[in-house]
Amino acid sequence: MTTLKPLFWSGHDVSEWDAERHRLAEALAATPAPGPASEWAAGGFAWVADRWNARHRGRGAVRGAVVAGDAATALAALTAARPVHARRRPVALLFPGQGAQHTRMAAGLQGFEPVFTAAMDELFTLLGPDGERTRADWLAAEPKVPVHEVSRAQPLLLGVGHALARTLIGWGVRPGALLGHSVGETAAAVVARVLSIEDAVAVIRHRVAAAALQPPGGMLAVVAAPDMLAPYLRGPVVVGAVNSPRQTVLAGPAAELADTAAELREAGFTAVTVPSPLGFHSPAVAGLADSGLDVFGRVALKPPEMPLYSAYTCAPLTAEQAGDPWFWARQVADPVLFWPALDRLLTDGDFLLVEAGPSQGLVTACRRHRSVIEGRSDVAALLPARPGPAEADRAALLTAAARIWTEGHDLTPR
Repeated sequence: MTTLKPLFWSGHDVSEWDAERHRLAEALAATPAPGPASEWAAGGFAWVADRWNARHRGRGAVRGAVVAGDAATALAALTAARPVHARRRPVALLFPGQGAQHTRMAAGLQGFEPVFTAAMDELFTLLGPDGERTRADWLAAEPKVPVHEVSRAQPLLLGVGHALARTLIGWGVRPGALLGHSVGETAAAVVARVLSIEDAVAVIRHRVAAAALQPPGGMLAVVAAPDMLAPYLRGPVVVGAVNSPRQTVLAGPAAELADTAAELREAGFTAVTVPSPLGFHSPAVAGLADSGLDVFGRVALKPPEMPLYSAYTCAPLTAEQAGDPWFWARQVADPVLFWPALDRLLTDGDFLLVEAGPSQGLVTACRRHRSVIEGRSDVAALLPARPGPAEADRAALLTAAARIWTEGHDLTPR
């Protein structure tokens, strides 16, 4: 199996950057061709990469990085590399929610990245009797329980987001801000130490059990602004999320939502079903919010230890809000205002927005924001945009590490 490695270098100016690039190329050119000996033996590619990163990458303001699995590939990437002037914008981690999940999301990192693996193992232990079944379904190409079911999507989205954040922090990156979507706000709250991972899993386990008692529902992504959809919203179908100026998610009971979807398509709107068996973020799941109040009332809720922007208040979370059980319990039924929250975040400062979860839906939305279009902020993702082999997960993670390095952050991946 190829062992992917990032390679970092830097200089105080472009001339020094280029000289360091040539030094790295010389080190790689001397690497023996792959053979029966371990690549970790002295002189092998992985050994050269680790030794270079530990001793020679420097901390200059002009940076470069490549990700490769062998010396020949690294040399080719070096030839095409261009200098990047470090901006040193803080990293804002974005955590996706229900609808972003897919089969084997991030499974390629299990056993590859130690901190990620330990965090996921902890999740499965905390899930109790269903933990090993959830792990088996997560790792399977054809899971017994589909990943879109609440019993799989909710704990795995929490676990993957938390594990990715733990990985980055373990590498030495301290987030400058956090912003979550739906259950992603719970993952962000764990990272900000508003609640522990143990308590977050307890909340999710309760939600999964209570969800089984809710009537069927659904969610519908529509290419339109909320005000354009107002004439089509009747009865229990409501706006469940505002993801960008022209991407709105509707939610409600299954039958009524199907009627609304048919009417919208007949009127010429593009409407895509979101994989969710319930009408999250609508009155259809008010029972989930009510039942969640009791469990949130039993957990320890603390002020955030880093800026946590809420997609429900569209502002940094206050200590009072963080400590309010009803604020957290009602999120399952309240609308997600991701775009207004993102707008507040990018009004407060310029960031490297890094999505810590599957599918890249959030950074895709972020690319439409004026701050990103004008280059004041930028985006990166820790996982691929779509399902793929294990190597794709690993390449995405290390490519994001390379992007964070060229931004000006000093980090040490495995």
